[in-house]
Amino acid sequence: MRLGILDQVPLHESFATLDAFYPGRIELGIGNSPGGSERTRLALTDGEKNRAAEFSRLVNETAGFLTDSLSNRHPYRIVKTTPRDRKPSPISILGLSPRSARIAAEQDRGLVFGHFINPDRWEETLSTYREAGGKNVIACVFVICAPTQEEAERLARTQDAWIQGVRLGNSIVPSFTTTEAKVWNDVQIERIRKDRRRAIVGTPDVVERELEVLATRYQTDQFLLINNAFDQEKRLQSYQLIAERLL
Repeated sequence: MRLGILDQVPLHESFATLDAFYPGRIELGIGNSPGGSERTRLALTDGEKNRAAEFSRLVNETAGFLTDSLSNRHPYRIVKTTPRDRKPSPISILGLSPRSARIAAEQDRGLVFGHFINPDRWEETLSTYREAGGKNVIACVFVICAPTQEEAERLARTQDAWIQGVRLGNSIVPSFTTTEAKVWNDVQIERIRKDRRRAIVGTPDVVERELEVLATRYQTDQFLLINNAFDQEKRLQSYQLIAERLL
């Protein structure tokens, strides 16, 4: 089973530099949104309107910059990405819908299905991708692992609280003390319950079993794992436990 850890994805020269340092180990994933709310997107794009309709072209241009393969007629063809003496790495597209899946397949890109965002449309998204000729599916999932189920649940509650905070514009992961003192109303409790569908929480045995279920559902053995629980050491331990069990 192939596993990865999702973090911010560098573009163009930053990505090319990483790729040159670690050939064959770096892959580029591109999403159609910066994440967060619409207000966040507008802040990051200086108020520019959503360019979702141009996403396919922008992905092609990114690949062109990275591989020095822009058309001679392209207005930015003289812009070069360095370092240039390297073998281009794969590009994948983060998708949650048949539209994104179709773009990924038509461009011969991998598809990263965002189970961690919304697992509900997996069937139509993945079937669209494969019917259009797509060959490489990666599933991206929240996964929190600990030596005991009790400890995993304690960690997961800080991620639950973080997700609720993100909805209100607060992206800071709360501490154990803050989380344990929090009193949720009925609406928030129901949201947390639904959000847990996006996550796997448990011991190495539980994580292995649940990842195998998703591997069968999505017909893939490639996963990107996200852990946004509190405490860096606990997150590192989570990844280590999973690696020891599955790699």
